[in-house]
Order: sequence, then structure tokens, then C-alpha cells
Amino acid sequence: AAPAPLPQPRSSRCRRAFAAHRLAKLLACTGLDICGSATYLVHVDEPKLGSQHDEAVAAANKVIDVAYAPVQAVALKLLFKSNCVAALGFAEEVLPFTDVIPSATLAWIAETLWAETSFGRFIGFRPWDV
Repeated sequence: AAPAPLPQPRSSRCRRAFAAHRLAKLLACTGLDICGSATYLVHVDEPKLGSQHDEAVAAANKVIDVAYAPVQAVALKLLFKSNCVAALGFAEEVLPFTDVIPSATLAWIAETLWAETSFGRFIGFRPWDV
């Protein structure tokens, strides 16, 4: 006997979330967030080198974050066609202590679940593109 087919998601939002192009977009968003958090995750703690080394690493991390901010903003603009999402992604990269916020993935969730709502339209999502 043939195996039973897998059950299909009932909700249109679930169907939309599990579409191949949406999953590829989620993968891209996750990659953007990992790259954006890389400087937060890299912490060198070598007491032999002294505090000057730690200060140099911290300064380099800040420079990398500022340099990565426009890259993330452009990528988010291309992915979501939303100036608001791009600006939020840029701000998240530039502001201190915000590297841990997965802004691209949160934008994917918001677009997937709430693109047709007034919140989604305010953010700049276009439901016909989702």
C-alpha cells in the first residue's frame, strides 16, 4: 500500500510560510542575522595580551558593525521592498547592544503573518508580493 500523503496546512498563512520561495527568503534572513551578530559572538579573551588587545577587538567590532549596516539595509530593502524594514535593520546594526536582535527574521515573520493587516501596510509590506 502506498504511504498516506502528508497532511496539508489548513491556514493560508501556513501554506504561505512553507512555500519554497518563502523558505528560501527565511534562509536568507537567517544568514543576514548571523552575519550581523558575528561581531557580538566573537569575543577574544586572552589575558596575556592585555586590555589594549581587548579594546582593539571592541573597536574593530564597532567598525565592522557600522560597515555592515548599509549592507544589511540594502539586502532588507531588496528582500522586503520596505524602507521601514531597511531603516530598522540599519539602526539595529548601528546601535550598541542590538546585535542579538534577529531583525531580518522578525521582518520575515511579520511579513508572513501580518502583511495584509494595517500593521503590515504601515511597515510597508505589499500583500500582493507575499
